[in-house]
Amino acid sequence: MSSSLVVNSSSSARIRELRDFEYQYDNAATVTVEIRDSLGDLVTGETWPKVMPNINTCGTYQVFFDPALGIIAGDTYKQTILVVNAVNFKQTQFVNYITAVESAGC
Repeated sequence: MSSSLVVNSSSSARIRELRDFEYQYDNAATVTVEIRDSLGDLVTGETWPKVMPNINTCGTYQVFFDPALGIIAGDTYKQTILVVNAVNFKQTQFVNYITAVESAGC
């Protein structure tokens, strides 16, 4: 799982090589993400949860966030990715804490 939160820039979330209960690439799961601030409130600038589409046949799901996402450089955010398997509907949750950074600029 990789993620970035860059102020006033295109940030993203990605999960790679998602596998099902038979250890096969899972390209048919429903994958969503949400980002919360330190108070537990959803970050402004997106409609949550945001769907992460499958982008290849190797179980990779990725989404880009609006550059106007309401984040502040230096603050830490809780990212939760929820995966629902299309066959047995098993739910798996991945939690990641990310500190927002300023854009490096040109």
